[in-house]
Amino acid sequence: MSETKPPKPASKSERHGNEVTMPASKSERHGNEVTVPAKAPKKAEQHAGEQERAARERSDRVERKTDAQPAAKATAGAVIIKGKAVSTRGRTFTGTVISNRMTKTVTVEWERRKYVPKYQRYEKRRTRVKAHDEANAAEVGDIVEIVETRPISKTKNFMVTRIVKSAENS
Repeated sequence: MSETKPPKPASKSERHGNEVTMPASKSERHGNEVTVPAKAPKKAEQHAGEQERAARERSDRVERKTDAQPAAKATAGAVIIKGKAVSTRGRTFTGTVISNRMTKTVTVEWERRKYVPKYQRYEKRRTRVKAHDEANAAEVGDIVEIVETRPISKTKNFMVTRIVKSAENS
């Protein structure tokens, strides 16, 4: 009572064709043949088709973005330094100018409070950063707003966006 396996397709044309005829069961092996649909396309072929479609969609999206917002990107969140637009990103801080001796650069300091769990108290800590001041307008004692940017130099990653309060007025 050993049942034999159905024969494999004989040629490549049968394997890659739409339909393959082969005996399906014991009773059909005695002359009756049944038409069986061929296997589904290989996953690699399906995947390649999906990748092509996704690439077309991405290129369409990129074209739409570049058509829609060419001027908006250049002006929103960008500052011109030496003829190049520098985009602003990240965090914004308000601090006091403690030095303006360098050309177009100021040192800004602000205090923060850090919690010390062991003593259940807060301690004062200060942060000092160099910021680019294109107009060279900030003076010592001014309270300025600075915003994070791409690195402008080895130590400068911030730019002065506005002078909140001048030292002369206080």
